[in-house]
Amino acid sequence: MFVPVNFLVSSYLKTDSFRNAHVVTDNRGKAPGGTILISHKITRLLFLALSSFAIVAISACGGTTVEKEIVEVEKIVEVPVEKIVISTKEVPVEIEKIVTKEVAVEVEKVVEKIVVATPAPVEDATGPRTGGTLVVAVSSVSSASGLPRDCTSCSILTAAATQDTLLMSQFGADGSATFGPNLATSWKYDAAGAYTDFVIREGIPFHQDFGDLSASDVAWSFNQGNAAFTDGAIHDTVGDAAPHLGLVEDLGGNVVRFNWTNYVSFAHHKFLSDFHEGIGIFSEAAAVKGDEWLRENPIGTGPFEVVSWETGKGLFTKAVQNHWRKSPNVDEVHYFEVPEGSTRLAMMETAEAHIAELDFKDWPDVLADPRFSKGPTGYSQGGSFVFGGNYWERKHPTSGADLPFTLKPELAWVGDPDDAASMESARKVRLAMSMTIDRAGINEAILGGLGAEQYIGSISADHYLHKDEWKVDFDPVAAKALMTEAGYPEGFDNMAIYIGESGSFTEAGLAFTADWSKHLNIKTELDQRAYGVFRPSRIDRDSHQASSFGACCSIPPTWAEEWLVSASGRPDDGSAGGFNSGMEIPLASETLVSKGEATSLAETEALTVTWHDYLSEQALWPGVFETPFVSIYNTEKVKSWYMGPIANSALAGTRHLENIAIR
Repeated sequence: MFVPVNFLVSSYLKTDSFRNAHVVTDNRGKAPGGTILISHKITRLLFLALSSFAIVAISACGGTTVEKEIVEVEKIVEVPVEKIVISTKEVPVEIEKIVTKEVAVEVEKVVEKIVVATPAPVEDATGPRTGGTLVVAVSSVSSASGLPRDCTSCSILTAAATQDTLLMSQFGADGSATFGPNLATSWKYDAAGAYTDFVIREGIPFHQDFGDLSASDVAWSFNQGNAAFTDGAIHDTVGDAAPHLGLVEDLGGNVVRFNWTNYVSFAHHKFLSDFHEGIGIFSEAAAVKGDEWLRENPIGTGPFEVVSWETGKGLFTKAVQNHWRKSPNVDEVHYFEVPEGSTRLAMMETAEAHIAELDFKDWPDVLADPRFSKGPTGYSQGGSFVFGGNYWERKHPTSGADLPFTLKPELAWVGDPDDAASMESARKVRLAMSMTIDRAGINEAILGGLGAEQYIGSISADHYLHKDEWKVDFDPVAAKALMTEAGYPEGFDNMAIYIGESGSFTEAGLAFTADWSKHLNIKTELDQRAYGVFRPSRIDRDSHQASSFGACCSIPPTWAEEWLVSASGRPDDGSAGGFNSGMEIPLASETLVSKGEATSLAETEALTVTWHDYLSEQALWPGVFETPFVSIYNTEKVKSWYMGPIANSALAGTRHLENIAIR
């Protein structure tokens, strides 16, 4: 029977108590007794507020745990805060939401805080090393590149364990998700949150004999990928950190400093561990080979080394023996790119693949077969899209530089901020189109009734901050009336939308665009190119079409995720590059800045609600569905597999394959 393991990750607010911490570790990152010690010295009143979020970890057994903090204080005044637990009934394949709001604690003087973050024992492969080739069938391996500044799929390199991250995502002793040392052995925070200094592990060799890892390699990798310091940089995961991260400096003595321009409490877990997308470290010495060589030869320090990486074919890696952290049990891992879900399913059923990324609709039948099981860890994800082309910001949110933009208000869903009538017409069109998405029907027909409806693309409908008024009923008649009010009683025929090559959202997109045609007479042009082919137009701000864009639900909405639809992803001079989702909305930038300045959980939650009120009213980012995500493996071919917590679906959600043993 399937029992989901739910884990909660504490998200600390931006307080001096959190910033003014010094992590003391031994050479493995642990203090005596296996704990990470963090000491604080503060003399003023503060609020130590903890917010937690739920991520679905899928396993054979488990329970719900909360990360624990032991705080020694002279005086504590507890302020009760509502605790909400939401869960669905148990079904063969289910989504279970556990959402907890912690108790806010007002502290006069904190003497010491000890965070217990001892990882659970790793279930290492048992018996003698078996070797062999592990085969994984995935929907996409994205676009290859080993040049940091134009590596648009660098999350693939950390997912495949060919590159290491500074920190490692792991389960704590109580089962909650946390992070610990990896390439960085220890770190300390500046009291004002201006920087974090990391001590880099010594004696870690790069692949292909490019010498040992140094603090300089870390600084070079991050600065190369940050559009603020490297012209035209479009690194996929450094772009995530760029709104918060300044210059990374080599301080000497194998210490690297991360300067924060807008420090946020989740920065280390999200940006510097492999929990979300992961930012791997490249070899600066390899740059002498030239850009073209780097693009074809991604260099890292991971337990696997890239042999070849070809879009449309696959990613092929080999084990690094005597690896500093863990020598893989298998000799090679082959990730075959197989866009068709039915073909991936056939590869599993014929035992051609050990692990596969399967369409959610296929789960019930596959998991009814005793040969197959869900991977050790997974999470919950949403299917949504943005109404691209609404580039409304005129000034860069941090530098104030003028933003070059091309606005096409002739597109029915695009509003002109200088024309109130245009803005209202476009809003009504977007709302009408959202009202003509049969979310319940999609859940039943495409997801087998095992998913959940979603209404705004950046928040789960089960989150404790979600409001009933954000729900969108399927009402084609009312939608048609709105279209008439907007000036489009006969519909229109120039609607382009990117729905991806295959998968649940592609099928959902085919369904709701058919309803748009049937009920609103909106004729669509469906873009089903590979994401790596489509993405450059988004980054260059040349895309003026709606496009799939899921950001729910592995990351909590109280985190500063508004950057996804903000011009803050651009370089400070306002040029193209960095990151873009297809929209640049001023309120997103304003909310991002305000969250960075927030000093209480209540303040952050209020900002989150106001932002989602706006998204609901404007219908800029409609959600469609939410499902759990996990890889499926063949128990007759896989002997054992330990995997830490994740929040990203790259390479079928497979992680830590150095810990897998095959039969």
